[in-house]
Amino acid sequence: YYSTSSSQTHFVEHVSLFIFGDSLFDPGNNNYINTTPEFQANFWPYGISYFDPPTGRFSDGRLIPDFIAEYAGLPLIPTYLDPSNNEFVYGANFASGGAGALVETHAGFVVDLKTQLEYFGDLEKQLRQDLGDTKTDKLISEAVYLFSCGGNDYLSPVGNNDSVLYPYTHEQYKLKELEEELEGFMYSLFDLNTEVSHRMKNPSKYGNETVHVVVVVLLEAFPAVEARGE
Repeated sequence: YYSTSSSQTHFVEHVSLFIFGDSLFDPGNNNYINTTPEFQANFWPYGISYFDPPTGRFSDGRLIPDFIAEYAGLPLIPTYLDPSNNEFVYGANFASGGAGALVETHAGFVVDLKTQLEYFGDLEKQLRQDLGDTKTDKLISEAVYLFSCGGNDYLSPVGNNDSVLYPYTHEQYKLKELEEELEGFMYSLFDLNTEVSHRMKNPSKYGNETVHVVVVVLLEAFPAVEARGE
């Protein structure tokens, strides 16, 4: 419910939106970290239908959080790592393309979820300095929190040609033991790499008329696969 203008603080009618996650929500945070182009989207044709120049969104236009913000009467939620952004009373977007719930997922190339949450903690401290504890408590407690994370934890091992359970061992998961100990417990191992590749190469078998429909959807969600040409 608060906005700051220089050193002045005033009331506005809104609820803040804080966003965490991966490429489905990343507005361009990966532009400001030391990573490789496969984890960035600040070049053509990204953004072609809405943004000029591209902002770093893994899309030809806006992302789901952008539409949610619009419907809520909010401006585009600022990219947290963009040094030009210093007003976060409407919220902040911490999402990083390629990030996972596991710290090990694309480690060293993305901002993992744990670090995103630490950034949120840093922002909360800054808001307390700017707005005071009472107003910050109200802003934080009434804010909306949006998460999209976990898909890359499954995709990352496949893209790296590692075990699907990387970096954990079969012993750690103890799937076989659980199957024996727990009545009704079942599990299966799925070759995601082979199945995704098969669907991309044979779209008509899965109800799609053209390859382009399948490729666009998959590669927008999983940029690492696109970069490896899989």
